Amino acid sequence: MGFAAAAQPGPTLDQVRARGMLVCGIHTGVAGFALPHSRGVWQGLDVELCRGLAVAVFNDANRVRSVPLSSSTRFSALGSGEVAMLFRSSTQTMLRDTTPGLHHVATCF
Repeated sequence: MGFAAAAQPGPTLDQVRARGMLVCGIHTGVAGFALPHSRGVWQGLDVELCRGLAVAVFNDANRVRSVPLSSSTRFSALGSGEVAMLFRSSTQTMLRDTTPGLHHVATCF
């Protein structure tokens, strides 16, 4: 038998709300996932997932900032708080699952 409880916001959500904007780490450029168009606006699946989450948090898809990150800088940016979350290619590993502060939520693609 299980018991249901309301989900409680964690420190990351508190930081996002205090910042007033969702800052997402995205790929440095992969067509279809994250790539700036001719005017420099980022577009693609990863960018849209970040915008969708901003709607859930702020009811405003424009309260986002996409930060392009390389494979070597993505986790340090996440750990330092430069970005609140990553929407980009990353494999799930046991080490990443057990590293404090990192939470792999779901495989997207």
